[in-house]
Amino acid sequence: MEIFQMSDIRRTKVHGRNLMAAVAALALPAILVSGVALAQSKGKKDEITITITRIKALDRIDVGGGNPDFFARATIAGEAIKSPVVKQQTESKPDWKLTKVVPRGKTDIKLELLDKDVLNPDDLIDINRVDKKRLLEFTVDTSSCRVAGFSNGYRCGSKISRAGLEKKKAEIDFVVSVKKDK
Repeated sequence: MEIFQMSDIRRTKVHGRNLMAAVAALALPAILVSGVALAQSKGKKDEITITITRIKALDRIDVGGGNPDFFARATIAGEAIKSPVVKQQTESKPDWKLTKVVPRGKTDIKLELLDKDVLNPDDLIDINRVDKKRLLEFTVDTSSCRVAGFSNGYRCGSKISRAGLEKKKAEIDFVVSVKKDK
């Protein structure tokens, strides 16, 4: 078996080219292919679903004097997803499922409850106990199935209940679930 030193490889010619350049040319595709395989294994996708199980008005919500026409909007990884509208009900168990496929890891979510209005802009209902913050903002880590952003930490599958404190307030119950490898 012959052992080459780097200086020998640099001086050795293969078809008029340096052996070092030939080795590098062969190694580059192997590096690229292994990099693609690594990126694909890290590029796994998971499905996040927010299931809204209950909503309840805690005061007068509809300006017109009727009952609210509730709907929810979840912004998951920057994409807004709306639920259907529940018409003229102060309390409902809608079982709305707001779903999005996201890259594995941490995903930011905004959850809003609104009152649908025909002639005026829709009213954002207060479901957050923090002053002047009506919506809920939290993070879901699909790797560990943890929900963060509340005073208590939650795991996927736990019921989360929140209620607002300001005018036009409501209570909302929801569950966050994750399906792995979509």
